[in-house]
Amino acid sequence: MSLARLSAGSGYRYLLKHTACGDCAREAGTSLTSYYAESGYPAGRWSGTGLAGLNGGSGLAAGTAVTEETMAALYGRGHDPVTGSALGRAYPTYRTADERVAEAISKLPAADTEAVRRAAIEAIETRERARPMKAAVAGFDLTFTVPKSASVLWALGDPATQQAVADAHREAVTSVLHLIEERFLHTRVGAHSCAQVATRGMLAAGFDHWDTRTGDPNLHTHVVIANKVQGPDGRWRSVDGQAIYHAAVACSEVYDTLLADALAARLPLTWGLRDRGDRRNPAFEIHGIEDRLLTLFSARSGQIETHLRGLLADFTAEYGRDPTRREMLRLRQQATLASRPDKTVAPLPTLFTRWRTQATAATGRPIEVTVAGALRGAPSPVQADAVPAELMERFAQATLVALGERRSTWTRPNLLAEAARATRLLRVAGPSERIALLDRVVDAALSACVSLDPPEVFTSPARFRRADGTSAFTRPDEHAFTTTAVLAAEARLLAGTTILDAPCVDTEDLAAAAARIPPGAPGRRLSADQQAAVAAIASSGRRIDVLVGPAGTGKTRTLRALRAGWDHAHGRGSVIGLAPSSTAAAELAAALGTTCENTAKWLHESTRDDPDPR
Repeated sequence: MSLARLSAGSGYRYLLKHTACGDCAREAGTSLTSYYAESGYPAGRWSGTGLAGLNGGSGLAAGTAVTEETMAALYGRGHDPVTGSALGRAYPTYRTADERVAEAISKLPAADTEAVRRAAIEAIETRERARPMKAAVAGFDLTFTVPKSASVLWALGDPATQQAVADAHREAVTSVLHLIEERFLHTRVGAHSCAQVATRGMLAAGFDHWDTRTGDPNLHTHVVIANKVQGPDGRWRSVDGQAIYHAAVACSEVYDTLLADALAARLPLTWGLRDRGDRRNPAFEIHGIEDRLLTLFSARSGQIETHLRGLLADFTAEYGRDPTRREMLRLRQQATLASRPDKTVAPLPTLFTRWRTQATAATGRPIEVTVAGALRGAPSPVQADAVPAELMERFAQATLVALGERRSTWTRPNLLAEAARATRLLRVAGPSERIALLDRVVDAALSACVSLDPPEVFTSPARFRRADGTSAFTRPDEHAFTTTAVLAAEARLLAGTTILDAPCVDTEDLAAAAARIPPGAPGRRLSADQQAAVAAIASSGRRIDVLVGPAGTGKTRTLRALRAGWDHAHGRGSVIGLAPSSTAAAELAAALGTTCENTAKWLHESTRDDPDPR
């Protein structure tokens, strides 16, 4: 599941662009089967318990078809899609770049010469068009996408198989939306929005799509949650978007496990993990759907990967290192947007014929044989309370270990996401049982965590408390936790900065080493602050020193000068560079001119007990 903001105004139109005309009478339950023959996607459907508050309290029935008029009312203007009346405050409006430019130009002195005026206008244009464009948020587009193997199974299967995949997908989407309504859908009230309170449910429009922009099978549903909710008092307010974003990854992982449960309950299949390379989580796919089929129907992914390789090359050239996981996510999003082709649509039967022809050519066998290879039996599902305590403890430990590798602190939604990953190979009997199992794992993991949030400084009166007893002035899903192991590691690092028995390098050695660096090489010429950083680290005597600076400020150049001085004082090869990956180690070695290793590899080889040193 991915999450994106929907801008107020005409931001909703892309969801209606390829919706087939005259589809409103079609049954919602058959919109994703092979019987759909229109050239376009089926009409969207309204959902959410918040629909009951529309139409002056008379409500709007879930499953009602979404029209352009009702979308324009709610997502374009923030109005009731039935009556057209305003739902709370109007969406804020912001000036466009053209309007800001025009206003700034109008304030230029009339006495300026033509040359001065042209220069001023050029500066205004550059400044104003570089500013990010602000837009009111009308909703949150949650895109639920089945794993590629499930899309391939749907594309190649018979009508019964297709219906099973579509029904499993709908069940998983519905369950996650219920989870969001129950736990993560809030609004804020009071002075400066100081209190987070529950809502009466979401208003959402869901749109089923089945292919990528390159025409490959890609079963997915856009669910746009409106940025209009009723608080407990019945007044319409905005959604607490921060809470939605904090829960996005957890909801995505829960959707994957719910889909796996629902599909295994309908078809005799099993799921497994497939490696996707460095800096990416393993793919969760159906056994029996070959990788060559996944590659065949992943042309869009190929486009993104090709563009991403260029962005990665530019990144490493500029910063001299691999991107972090967060930076990698941003680069992948950038590659996705930059390589996006125009969308074309075709009748679904035409797509089925094309997909089956492609699959037959790729595998050299009938489609029925390919599908039968995936439908070879499913494990029996379990009830949440039937999972042994020993296994629950293993799940909890796996959750904490995985989190500890990614971050030093975490929240309950982080734990929920990791618990879903830890338990995804276990099939559970139904959505409620799955959520109960995940809650058990999260609670077990929390029992081994340390809370980093201070206690409440005052006791909130009953009217300022939620149904679970927590204060409305806190954000429970953002409370931070860690483990004693992480705290101990931090303590060791901090202690290293106070122990002053490490060797040093004097200024004469630094100067002599700098003179031996070839002209033009990194570290030859340093700015005053870079020289000060080298001198401070070289002479500190601390076991641990930290050099911090924004990207592009010359940290690598500074470290090369420090390495040269250290080698001059303590002998060549006395510096070993460590990096989080082999690729980053190679790049660091080239930049510093010394030996560098993957940190994990170096730790393994330098700390293991080897009875045979050969």
